[in-house]
Amino acid sequence: MKTLLALALVTFFTVSSLHSQTAAEYTALKAEAEKFFAEKSYGKANEVYAKAKALTLSANDTRWVEFRLADTQWRSASATQQADTTKQDQARQALEVMVRDITREEDKDRVWVEVKESLGDFWWMRKNSVNWHPAWANYQQALEWWAGAKDVDEARERYLSIVRRSARPAQAERYYYYGYYG
Repeated sequence: MKTLLALALVTFFTVSSLHSQTAAEYTALKAEAEKFFAEKSYGKANEVYAKAKALTLSANDTRWVEFRLADTQWRSASATQQADTTKQDQARQALEVMVRDITREEDKDRVWVEVKESLGDFWWMRKNSVNWHPAWANYQQALEWWAGAKDVDEARERYLSIVRRSARPAQAERYYYYGYYG
């Protein structure tokens, strides 16, 4: 009986130790990847998130990693001069699958709004894309979510960021005026 109890305790402490190591490793990887993302080094961020995907993560962290992998994949691929849009389309499909079945308001969380914003950017900010209607369908939902967010400072910053991007896409020339795209 004592050996069984000792074995159970050793197993418990080993599992909890591995979990804390994984959590610390994920936190470090996420911080590094988000730093690359902020610097617009999407390829590097994608590589770091690919390492994080190999870890055993919680359901929320797994959703975040899957989102960032798809998001950084299309952003990295769109920065190249390749005519093949296969990687971009695969990433778009992965993002659409992540939000496809979410209909209840309480299920629309931070990952959901980030996916919607990414899909809006996908349709509006890519070179040779500038497709307003699918972009607006996603931007509008993201704007509504940020309008009701509790963290007012972050919500203001994110809301205005979407409005600025939608008013002036990245590929706009100097001589483009507000409303140039219709």
